[in-house]
Amino acid sequence: MADAVGGGQVDIAREPLFSPGFRFAARANCFSLAAARYWGVLVRRIATRFVRSLSLFALCSLVGLSAAAQTAPRVESFSPEGTAKGVRQVVARFSSAIVPLGDPRVATDAFVVECAEPGRARWLSGTEWAYDFARDLPAGVRCSFALKPGLKAVGGAVVGGRRTFSFSTGGPAVLEVDPYPNASWSTIAEDQRFVLRVDAVPDAGMVEQFARILAADTLAPIPVRLVTGAARDEILKRAVYRKSEPTDLVLEPVLKLPAAVRIELVWGAGIATNGVATTAEQRFTFKTRAPLSVEIRCERAAPEAGCVPLRPLSVSFSEPVAASAIAKLRLLPVDGAAGVVPLTLVDTDRSERGGFSSSFRSVGALVPNARYRLELPADVRDESGRALAAIDPERLVVRIGEMPPLAKFSGQFGILEAADPVLPVAIRRVEAEALPRGVSITLGGAAAAIAQPSGAQIWAWPEGRQAALDQRARGRDRVVAGLGVAG
Repeated sequence: MADAVGGGQVDIAREPLFSPGFRFAARANCFSLAAARYWGVLVRRIATRFVRSLSLFALCSLVGLSAAAQTAPRVESFSPEGTAKGVRQVVARFSSAIVPLGDPRVATDAFVVECAEPGRARWLSGTEWAYDFARDLPAGVRCSFALKPGLKAVGGAVVGGRRTFSFSTGGPAVLEVDPYPNASWSTIAEDQRFVLRVDAVPDAGMVEQFARILAADTLAPIPVRLVTGAARDEILKRAVYRKSEPTDLVLEPVLKLPAAVRIELVWGAGIATNGVATTAEQRFTFKTRAPLSVEIRCERAAPEAGCVPLRPLSVSFSEPVAASAIAKLRLLPVDGAAGVVPLTLVDTDRSERGGFSSSFRSVGALVPNARYRLELPADVRDESGRALAAIDPERLVVRIGEMPPLAKFSGQFGILEAADPVLPVAIRRVEAEALPRGVSITLGGAAAAIAQPSGAQIWAWPEGRQAALDQRARGRDRVVAGLGVAG
C-alpha cells in the first residue's frame, strides 16, 4: 500500500515493521480516514438542518394561510338545512358585516336563490340576511342558496368559506286521521275507510305503492287504495266538519280486515310529491271490532241455579241490530217442555239509532223447571249489514229454575174480626225454621195453610212486631236527647 506524504511516495508493504517510515505512513492513513468521516458527518448535519428549515417554513406558511382564511368573512350559520317542515323564513349569519350598520337599503343581494316558491330578501342587521317566503312552504319544495360571486364585506374582503346551502320540505306527511288513532274507547270496522289530511297531494300511484296496513294475525301487509270521485265526496261530507280540500285523502283496505285484532295504518317512506319523497314512515294504531254476537242474561238465586221464572230475560248484542228482526225471536221447548212460548221483547237501549238497538228485555213469566232454546231469526243484521257470528248452541239454551220462596201478607194494614180472626198470608217454599214459634204449615199442592193457629197467636204477632219497632224508636230518641240535638 502506497501513500503520498510530503510529496514523496512511501510503500508501507516494503518498509520494515516498526521502522520510522512505517510509523509515519500509518499515521498519515489514519488521518485521512478521520477527515473523510468528519466531512461526511458535517455534510449530513448541514443537509438535515436545511430540510428542517424548509419544513418549518412550509408549516408557518400553512398556519398563516389558515389564520388568514379564518379571519376572512364567511357564513357562520345557515338555517334551515336538510329536511324541514313549515318553513317561512331563511336566515344566514356572516362573521363580518356585509352592509353598513343602519343602512335601510338592500345594498347587497347576498345569495342567488333557486326556489319554486316566491320570497323577498332583506337584511336584519349588518351580519344577518333573511329570505321571507310568501307562505308556509308545503311539502315537496326544494330550495338552494349560493353565495353571490365576488360578495365582499364592508372592509372590502371577499367572503370565503362554504358557498352553497339547501333544504327541502320533504314528502307529504299526514296531519290528521279519522277515525282517531290509538283510541281505547272505540274500534273500527273490517272494511273501514280512513280519511287522511296531508300537507301536500302525493304524486300519482305513490300511496298505493308505499302505504299499507299491518294486522296482528296477518303475515303479509294488506294493500290500500285511494277512494276517488263521488264515493270520496260522500265520505268526506260525513266525516269532515269543514270544507274538503284536495289534500283530504280517503283510503280503504283492498281486503277485509280480521276482526278483534290490532292493526297499523302505515304511511310509508318513499311517498313523494313533486319528486320529493318522505324519508320516515308514520304509523297509526287501531283495533277492529269484535264479531257480532249475542248474550242472554237472567237473574238467579244462586250462581248455579236456573233463571228466576218471575224475572225477565235480557238479550244483548255486541252491536246495534235492527229492532224489526228482534220481533221474530222465540223460545222453543227442549226435552218435552211446555209448548212454544212467544217471547215479547222491549227495547231498553236509550240511544237513538233510527230503528237499531243493542239491548232488549222479555215480558211475562216463564214456566218453572223448564229448558228453552232461544231461536234467532236469520235476518238479524247490525248497522253495517253483518250477520251474527257462529254461536255455540248450548249458549242459546236457557234453564228456568224453581219459583223463589215467598212469605207475603196482603198489606201493611188490616182489620181482623174479633170473633174469628183470620190473617191472610201467602207462603211459598218457606222452611219451618223461618216461621214464628208455635206456627206450622202444611203444604197442599200449590197452597199453604197455617195449622191450628189461635186467635191470640195471630193477634199477638203484629202487636209484637209493632212493640219492637216502638222500642227501637225510643232507643233512638234517648240517643238523640243524650247528644243534645233538638228534635
